[in-house]
This record gives sequence, structure tokens and C-alpha cells, in this order.
Amino acid sequence: MPKNLSERIMARSRKKKATRRARSYAAFLSQREQIKHSLAEGWSVMHIWQTLYTERRITVCYVTFNRQVHRWIRNRSSTTEQAALLKSASTQVTKLAPTVTGGFNFDSTPKQEDLL
Repeated sequence: MPKNLSERIMARSRKKKATRRARSYAAFLSQREQIKHSLAEGWSVMHIWQTLYTERRITVCYVTFNRQVHRWIRNRSSTTEQAALLKSASTQVTKLAPTVTGGFNFDSTPKQEDLL
């Protein structure tokens, strides 16, 4: 009896080797917490990449690594920080008095006395 589609897909996925992109992404994700910690300590992305690359923990070039750091670490943390700032700013709304400066103020509605 022939296998159903789900069984054939499962058998094919077991035989299929993971793509290079998937392997490099998985390697990056496995090191993500260490990368975050090193960035918080002040190390540059270049130093982190050089260390991980020489240790053979990652195999991607620097440009790809830098792109992954910006996409998955820095943008995520800046997004949460921005959300926290917006939340605190919205709760602390203060009304500023309009500043009156001496000078020309344009009024788009004409006065009747000026038209005659």
C-alpha cells in the first residue's frame, strides 16, 4: 500500500540535509545569549565575530554576522526600549504654555478693516 503524503514528506525531510543558511542561522541562535552578553560588556561586533569564527562556532562571513546581530539582537532590544520610553512618555504628558515671540504672526483670515 502506498504511503500517504505526510509520511512521504517526513521521510524526505529526514533524508534532506539542512541548507547552509539554516545551519548558519542555527549556529547564530545558539550563540545569541553570549553575543548579547559580550555586546553589553562593550566588545565590538568585529571582535565577537573574529573570536567565534576562529573557534569554528560560526562559519558565516563578517557581513552576514553583522546583519544577523543588527536584525536579531540590536533591533529587538531597541524596539523594546522604544516601547518602554513611549509608554513612560505617554503617562507623563505635560502641557507647555505656548511661547509668544515678538515678531510677525500670519493670520490667514483677513480682517474687514484691512480690506476697505
